[in-house]
Amino acid sequence: MRSRTTKNSAIGLLVAVAVPLNLVAAGLPGREGVPVIIVTPDDNGFVGDADAASQGTIDKRQLESRPLLRPAEVLEAIPGVVITQHSGSGKANQYFLRGFNLDHGTDFAVHVDGMPVNLPSHGHGQGYADLNFLVPELIDHVHYRKGPYYADEGDFSAAGAAHVHLKRSLSAGFSELTAGYYGYRRGLLGGNQTVERGNLLGMLEIGEGNGPWTNPEQLRKLNGILRYAHGDDKNGLTLTAMAYASHWNSTDQIPLRAVQSGQLGRFDAVDATDGGRTSRYSLSTQWVKGDASSSTRVNAYLIHSRLNLFSNFTFFLNDPVDGDQIEQVDRRTVSGGVARQRAGTVRSDRVVQTSASLFYLNSIAWTPWLRSVAGLRGDRYRFRVDGDHPGNSGTTSDAIASPKFGLVFGPWSEAEYFLNYGYGFHSNDARGTTISVERVTPLVRAKGGEVGFRATPFNGVHSSVALWRLDIDSELVFIGDAGTTEPSRPSRREGIEWASYIKAPHNITVDFDLTLSRARFKDDEPIGDHIPGSTTRTMSGGLTYAEGPWSAGLRLRYFGPRPLIEDNSERSGSSTLVNAKLGYAVTKQVRIGLDVLNLFDRKVDDITYFYTSRLQGEPAAGVADKHFHPAEPRSVRLSVLLQI
Repeated sequence: MRSRTTKNSAIGLLVAVAVPLNLVAAGLPGREGVPVIIVTPDDNGFVGDADAASQGTIDKRQLESRPLLRPAEVLEAIPGVVITQHSGSGKANQYFLRGFNLDHGTDFAVHVDGMPVNLPSHGHGQGYADLNFLVPELIDHVHYRKGPYYADEGDFSAAGAAHVHLKRSLSAGFSELTAGYYGYRRGLLGGNQTVERGNLLGMLEIGEGNGPWTNPEQLRKLNGILRYAHGDDKNGLTLTAMAYASHWNSTDQIPLRAVQSGQLGRFDAVDATDGGRTSRYSLSTQWVKGDASSSTRVNAYLIHSRLNLFSNFTFFLNDPVDGDQIEQVDRRTVSGGVARQRAGTVRSDRVVQTSASLFYLNSIAWTPWLRSVAGLRGDRYRFRVDGDHPGNSGTTSDAIASPKFGLVFGPWSEAEYFLNYGYGFHSNDARGTTISVERVTPLVRAKGGEVGFRATPFNGVHSSVALWRLDIDSELVFIGDAGTTEPSRPSRREGIEWASYIKAPHNITVDFDLTLSRARFKDDEPIGDHIPGSTTRTMSGGLTYAEGPWSAGLRLRYFGPRPLIEDNSERSGSSTLVNAKLGYAVTKQVRIGLDVLNLFDRKVDDITYFYTSRLQGEPAAGVADKHFHPAEPRSVRLSVLLQI
């Protein structure tokens, strides 16, 4: 939506319908050729093409140089984002950004090829965003934004948003086989075919693994993609079909006391019957037509997803005989579209959620060094819940308006300065908006501001700094094992982010980012004002090298300690992980790759909670304790790619 004309406007209309049919809570392919990868930050466009200091784009070259344990870890290329897991590999990851423990996606909107990934009123949590259907080798670039400053970003985007754009074609067909520790196996096949002056791309992924867990994960994964592209991303059409299915056993978080006493090992499970099964099928299309002064973009999608998830977080606290395992079931069909024009058994519910949105965005270059960006967004939601209990049923609706404003100063000496302020929102779980007791507001207001700059002080060096603040009126957590909603208190988060990318001599590229944040509840409660799970410090850095047939990458991620309860008397530890990647092009058609994950075999936790649970033989009231899910130990994966 950016042009360098004096005035630039955009109007968008978004309509979506989500129909969860049953919600039950009971109890290197795609590479541009095989030769070595050279990561080269683009000097063009870093200054002069952004509306805020904290937005950016991660291109495919940067993603291809990253060793990945999970598909969703591509989002860790976004400065300040941390991806963890507290359960099995087939479940949505845990997301952290800007002082948030975003659970499985609340307040962080993710889109893949124009399709929303976050699922409202999900059986396992509001905004559930499962990215395990993503094939990293198919990603062309990721565009990210942070804060509520963008009129074309809606629900779940208060903290930020990521748009994953897929490749339109592959440079050549390929097949790749990967094998590694703990029974890890992955096969990937991709190819192209010219059809009616366009390109038909196909990919097939098959994967399995047991992980380091005492109870083998027995993950089985199947993923298929067909994508037709005609024209280009400025004037063209894409049609994409995706199909994904997996099933697994879970090793969920375990109580620290049991490990310290020797009752459990770090990789043991309390309930070996935990696990899940999921599937996702989608059809989507995007059509774009534009010229130098205007563009029109239309996309539509149809998604059907299913999840059966078995979890036991409290063990024998509520049921001393049979245990506390719950099954959460989510089946839904989501349909929607976006049109934009730029001129210049605890409970069982059937939920129908309909939303319509309209936004207007206007950008004016008042002088060669001053540009304003103003926007207004309106959203209207309607919720209908048909529950198995009359007190859980009902219909409600709500609407909210969200103004946005920003000023951009510069560029001066390859530097640009930004001032942004805006209102946003997130929707609450539909089931909480119709219950007869403790009913919650359907749409919750968020507001935030940011000042920052982006600069290219030297050729090949990019740097950005942003100081930000975000207020949310309240946060809602749906408690799946009880079938109730739990509204939280108003909160404020503020912090600073610094990110730099450096193209050094001798084909070396360095990137580094550091975030510091403070999160507090705004009201005065005796229990305390710390927000459990909120991030305070993150840091990541990477080094890539390419020379002749060789390529290498090294990445470090630091995840700082976090408060686990409101009075800050219980805190998690910090974690530092290092991953490495090595590649060698044997010929133009054959490439060998080696990934080493958790290079130094650090015994740290992926995630930590503090709550009450009960093991057999413990007091009936249970024991309040830390519960943790360990990071996976050192793992080595060897891959061979054959270009066809």
